[in-house]
Amino acid sequence: MGGTVPQAFGGFSNLKALTLQKTGVYGPMPDAVCQIRSSNGGPLQHLESDCGGEFPPVACTCCTRCFESESPGASYRTGRSDGCSSLAEDERKSAIVELLEEIS
Repeated sequence: MGGTVPQAFGGFSNLKALTLQKTGVYGPMPDAVCQIRSSNGGPLQHLESDCGGEFPPVACTCCTRCFESESPGASYRTGRSDGCSSLAEDERKSAIVELLEEIS
């Protein structure tokens, strides 16, 4: 993918989960994306990106999971003060299944 995180993601009114891991995107998470987070009354329950580590390529204050891009494998950081918080894996899977059912 590459480039900056598209502002257009904030316009997807039924988006429930968005994972931007190892996509090559960088820069700040657009405010429009943060505004559709479920914590702000929107549909987006799970937002994950490469926002973890010492020098993260994505700056995000509203992600639910931050992957550390410099580490091999799917390591991540949770419980961060800048917006990352731990979510149950079952909760995440349910949201993905719901989304797939809606679009099929």
